[in-house]
Amino acid sequence: MKLAATGALVLFVRSIMGAGCSDGQVGVGTVQSCLIVNNMLTECGATQGVVFGAGNCDQADIENMFQEDGYCQPRTFLHGAKVFCEDDDITVTSVAYDLATWGNCKKQHVDCSAGPLQYLYIDYCCEKM
Repeated sequence: MKLAATGALVLFVRSIMGAGCSDGQVGVGTVQSCLIVNNMLTECGATQGVVFGAGNCDQADIENMFQEDGYCQPRTFLHGAKVFCEDDDITVTSVAYDLATWGNCKKQHVDCSAGPLQYLYIDYCCEKM
């Protein structure tokens, strides 16, 4: 539970801080939070799929905890977003989010991490259709 609370706090801090995809696009990516535990060992939680708000690194929706197969697998996002992928289960083709469809998704690598031990990346940016 500590990892979930830490992840939520770091995502909130990141949402205040920065840009992600171009204005008018939503992002799809992952988040993973880690902690330093006994003897300076690093312990990381599950990697979760994230849909990012239009034109920024804001977390718009996140998949349920402990589903770590990536955002292309059948997912339950907490606020109803859906990510659709090609048959390879890697390539994002479209996103249903905020009562709209976002497509023409392009591979990206945007680092939205707020600091050490928190890994938040946008892998695809998608345009509103």
